[in-house]
Amino acid sequence: MPGPLSPRSDLEALLRPLRRYLARLQRKVEALQGDLAEAQRAPEVRRQAEALLAYAVRVPRRAARVALPDPHEPERTLEIELNPRLSAPANAARLFKRAAKGERGEALILGQLERTRMDVQELGWVIERAEQAAEPDAVLRADLDRWLARMPWALRPRERATAAG
Repeated sequence: MPGPLSPRSDLEALLRPLRRYLARLQRKVEALQGDLAEAQRAPEVRRQAEALLAYAVRVPRRAARVALPDPHEPERTLEIELNPRLSAPANAARLFKRAAKGERGEALILGQLERTRMDVQELGWVIERAEQAAEPDAVLRADLDRWLARMPWALRPRERATAAG
């Protein structure tokens, strides 16, 4: 365990990697939001797959996209991107697989997104407290040490990473 922090310079040396880690967590939130948006498209993707199977005879060979009626709402048309090298049933199988993955992943992504958002909020708060402190008190030091321990090794300050290992 390192000795007591000297005023500002040692604190700044700890804050730099914590700020990098916060930026990484913020990027993770953005990526998870994209993953969630894709997972939430699962019902639409499943409908596209069902339309491909129901109207496979209408799909031209080697088509890159096709417009087919929705089997559940025939007055609605679905625009479906296809892999031109695959048959309609093979494209449907690919879409069914993607829909199943989205359905399975949505709950997991939601949980991970919520935890990561909480981490961003808490770490941001710790960094803000540290930036305003002339010298860290015991509670702030404990918070800093806890966050430093949670960081990936590659982001940790060198003297901390070698002292712990």
